[in-house]
Amino acid sequence: LEARDKFLLCGSYDGTISIWEISEKKSTSANSTLSSTIYPQLRHVIDNKAIEKFPDNEGCLDEILVLNFFEKNDEGYIIVGGNNPRIQIYKIRTGLIEAQLVGHRDSVTCMAIDGNILLTGSDDKTIRTWNLTNFKPSGIMGCDDAHEM
Repeated sequence: LEARDKFLLCGSYDGTISIWEISEKKSTSANSTLSSTIYPQLRHVIDNKAIEKFPDNEGCLDEILVLNFFEKNDEGYIIVGGNNPRIQIYKIRTGLIEAQLVGHRDSVTCMAIDGNILLTGSDDKTIRTWNLTNFKPSGIMGCDDAHEM
């Protein structure tokens, strides 16, 4: 994969993540009304169902609810949240799991990145912060009735 490569990440309710490489081909025809065409190519599919389940959520569905992308040391990563309270981080080049972030007690429904900080929101009524340089937790905010993890 090259730095100029562009990807489309697709999460599914069946627990899979499709990684599509998006390349643009310029038209060689001088009379063409279209100057370029996008050619998606499936790079690989990650089976997020294969990861270890949180003990209290053995029967949970494997739905992927949120995806995000970040780069660290010229390596691209996919961050995955869903019905499993654990957040998975995969290398985009290989599709192999790099880390799991453990802390939420219910589905992870939203996430945002600010620099090297990941913020995640969950149905457990907490917002957690994670350091993306070492994949460690860095803070928690929650409702008064949310129990401490």
